[in-house]
Amino acid sequence: MRRRQQRARRAGRDPRDERRQASARPAARLVGLVALALALAACATGGAGRAASGAAGSSASAASGAAAPTPPGAALAAAAAAAPGAAPQPAAAAAAPTAAPAQPLRRVRIAIPALAATAIQYYLAQDAGFFAQHGVDAEIQVVSAALGIKALIAGDFEFSGAVGTSVSAALADVPVRAVVINVDRPLSWLYGQPSLKSLADLKGKTIAVSAPGALDDANSRVVLRAAGIDADADVVFLNIGTPDQRVAPLLAGAVDAAVLALPGNVLARQAGMTELAFYGDRFRAPFAGLATSTQIIQERRDLARSTVAAVLDAVDYFNTHPAEAKASLQKVLSLEPALLDGVYEAVKLGWTADGTMDDEAMRDNIRALAPAAGADPNTDPSAVFDFSLAREARAERQRP
Repeated sequence: MRRRQQRARRAGRDPRDERRQASARPAARLVGLVALALALAACATGGAGRAASGAAGSSASAASGAAAPTPPGAALAAAAAAAPGAAPQPAAAAAAPTAAPAQPLRRVRIAIPALAATAIQYYLAQDAGFFAQHGVDAEIQVVSAALGIKALIAGDFEFSGAVGTSVSAALADVPVRAVVINVDRPLSWLYGQPSLKSLADLKGKTIAVSAPGALDDANSRVVLRAAGIDADADVVFLNIGTPDQRVAPLLAGAVDAAVLALPGNVLARQAGMTELAFYGDRFRAPFAGLATSTQIIQERRDLARSTVAAVLDAVDYFNTHPAEAKASLQKVLSLEPALLDGVYEAVKLGWTADGTMDDEAMRDNIRALAPAAGADPNTDPSAVFDFSLAREARAERQRP
């Protein structure tokens, strides 16, 4: 051990990193199990990504995390002042930090499955200084959901934003838990041509979705059935790629209706299309948040709690500081100014109040995913979810 530490120092590495890497090596044996679990998860969703969260902008790798702004929040506030529709801010539940923390920052690597509006809380936590306030130096990278969970178990990341995939993995006995749920419903909408006024008008019409059996296809069938429409006999489903790829056919009249996500729903509304259904009113499932390994929960709990606290603060700040939030959306997603108000309001529809899900929603989600994972549909939620970090972070903030 002493020789390894000496070699690490000569190479310019922190010996503590050597020890952490050594302790993480046994986790590599879990990768095969993770791969199996993720394959099952893909079957459960028909190969669809968690499209309901609505990716916007490029899926190229996001910029890595940086230290807190100097002073924290100043750069974002300046950008907000120039953002369209900037206005005085209401009193905040979470205000931007006013001074840099004295303690050294601890590195945390977060893998997110897509550069999407529902991942804005991580970037806002950076820009407004919440990560730094909690002693965290966050590095955010865009990694596919499956690879993100594998890398989490291998020790290459401390957190994954692919919470939906983490549920399927946990049901297949992979040692991961969803620890924060920021969005507990699909941010997806069914929009139709202006001539369509209700779901009943869809009989005999075409609906654009991603693929047979995919999440948007399955959700659409449930919504149509509730409206008295036979999805197999009364409508025709057309398979058209991602939500962004369905906007143009809808606006051109090539399809009668389409399932859209952010910011496509805003574009459709601005073009005069009819909102026929918001799927977030009808379904509950983990669509955005954080998952981590049980090892990190047990062995690096303080770091995990600090990361969770920063993300929860960022969500509160998003809700109470619209100008800064819109500036962050524009910066991260390169949104057109005309879309900012609509995207901002749509994201707010999905936020959970405290970063958790209620027991009924957790159990419903487990029952839905358990068959594909070969798991017991009555699996206790504690084997999949662990919201103790979120509750501890909230309790800490409420202390005088």
